[in-house]
Order: sequence, then C-alpha cells, then structure tokens
Amino acid sequence: MRHFAEELKQEGYKVEYTKLDDPLNSGSFRGEIDRILKKHKIDCIVVTKPGEYRVFADIQKWQGDFGVQMDIRSDDRFLCALEEFSDWAKGRKQLRMEYFYREMRKKYSILMDNDEPVGGQWNYDNDNRKFPKDELNIPKPYFNEVDGITTEVIELIAKRFHDHFGDLEPFYFACHP
Repeated sequence: MRHFAEELKQEGYKVEYTKLDDPLNSGSFRGEIDRILKKHKIDCIVVTKPGEYRVFADIQKWQGDFGVQMDIRSDDRFLCALEEFSDWAKGRKQLRMEYFYREMRKKYSILMDNDEPVGGQWNYDNDNRKFPKDELNIPKPYFNEVDGITTEVIELIAKRFHDHFGDLEPFYFACHP
C-alpha cells in the first residue's frame, strides 16, 4: 500500500496515507474516515466493495453516520463477482469449488485446450497427494531487491508482530516497484 501511495503521489494525486505505526492511527476504517472528514471538506467517498461482510456492513452506514455521499464500487480484482458466484450456487445441494473453478476456467479460457482442460484432466489432486519424485526440478523461489519502503515495513512487522508465525527473511514476496 505504501508503494501504491507513493506512485499516486508521483502521478500528481493528493494522498493521505496513515501508516500502521502512526501515533494518530485510530486503528479502524471508521476512525480514519472520521479523522479525514474533520481535516478536509469531502463531499463523496468512493470505495471498493470490501470482501469482508463486517466491513461492508459498516461502510453501508457511513453515508448516514457521516453525512457524506457514498459511492461503493464493484471489486474488479477477482475473476468473478460475488453476485455471479451466488447465481452459480443457487439450487445446488453441494458447493464443490472444483465445479465452480471449471466454469471460471471455461469462461476465461484458463488452462484450456479449446473446450477441454489442458492435459486432459480437470484436476490432479490425486497426483498432488503423492510424494514428489527425486528428480523433480523445483525452481528457485522468487526474489527481488528490497527497497527502503519494504525494509521499513519489514522492520515494523518484526517489532509489532514478533510473536506471530512465519518468517520475514528471506523475503520472497513481490512488492510494487
């Protein structure tokens, strides 16, 4: 998010970005919206519909609670909108994701050879449960140079969440350049 905020600034946008460790960070979306509305004259909030029900339920109250117009837009970061999945799920006795994934593969021609799955099978779950062969050539993990923004966040995570599971190093995650 910090990389994206910097990119927006470089493109000429005015950005208000609250870092996790900012002493004024309220710790909630609602608190941050309240703080920004008190600081700036804003007549409309544009937000992407969140995938978490609790957050969406709260956002739906903001127009009345804050007296500001809300524009809640569809989330286009997924291949399928929630409504499309709901339509697919209607009337089904079983919601087996494999069948839904098949539909998405067909719709977007992902790993498809005309109307058939590449390799002749829809999934290889049985093969994936077997131990890998000794001669399996596993590619090296992704690696990129860590910049200052990423270093700052790694240090923050190490300090604030040191008792959580997982490793910060080596750092194999793609970050916005």
